[in-house]
Amino acid sequence: STTLSENGIDLPSANTMIIIDADKLGLGQLYQLRGRIGRSDKLGYAYLLYVKDKKLTDEAYKRLEAIKEFSGLGSGFKIAIRDLEIRGAGNIFGKEQHGHIAKVGYDMYIKLLEEETGKLKGYQMEEKSLVKMEISLDAFIDEKYIEDVGERINYYTKISEIDSQQKREDILQSLHDGFGDVPIEIKNLCKIALLRNLASHFMVEKIRINKQEMTVVLQKRDEIIDARLSSVLNDFNARLSYDQFVNIKFDINATVDKKVDILISFFQKALESQNN
Repeated sequence: STTLSENGIDLPSANTMIIIDADKLGLGQLYQLRGRIGRSDKLGYAYLLYVKDKKLTDEAYKRLEAIKEFSGLGSGFKIAIRDLEIRGAGNIFGKEQHGHIAKVGYDMYIKLLEEETGKLKGYQMEEKSLVKMEISLDAFIDEKYIEDVGERINYYTKISEIDSQQKREDILQSLHDGFGDVPIEIKNLCKIALLRNLASHFMVEKIRINKQEMTVVLQKRDEIIDARLSSVLNDFNARLSYDQFVNIKFDINATVDKKVDILISFFQKALESQNN
């Protein structure tokens, strides 16, 4: 009866549904069942019930939370994504449901999948580093500025992908249009994200910026320093320093904010030197 209800019932006058043992149904089933009521101008009510004091499995709890959270018009795609995260993506070359997409997140899963399929197709994939940032600036999205948690996470994701000045300006404009004047903490966050993504092209281990210091720590590799970086050192009053790692130290007296701007220009010029 569940299958018949979720796929074939269309009663515009029905406005109430009671689902018993809702914890036993899949997220897609719950979504389709809920869609059977409230199909005309009557407000619909769906009651999802489970046995009192029953200890729900982690997956069952997540399914019920998702169906409660995504109740607006056009929630189908969000439900599908959440279902993918809960169950795992499975074997893309077969029918098994396994994998743990929730451990890395949907966006990272897609990125990893693209990288692996690119390698299989023989594409030359650029190796990038995960840069650690130690910068003495306040950089965050205040919950008072963007109150909705989902929207905040959405903008954190967008900001983390900033890899050009144009993308940075576009996101700041989007924030301004949607929420008003952009706080300095978010502007800092956007600049730090841009710096981090630019530095990832050069196998950078860590960036340290404070009032006294402006240092780029390079990963240990056969090549001491990327030729693109060495070609622009003199333009930015920078020198190499050696300890456990190879460091690029900048002899620049400026505010932390200004140092971030200078380092962004440093990596941008190094990237441009590759094309010249």
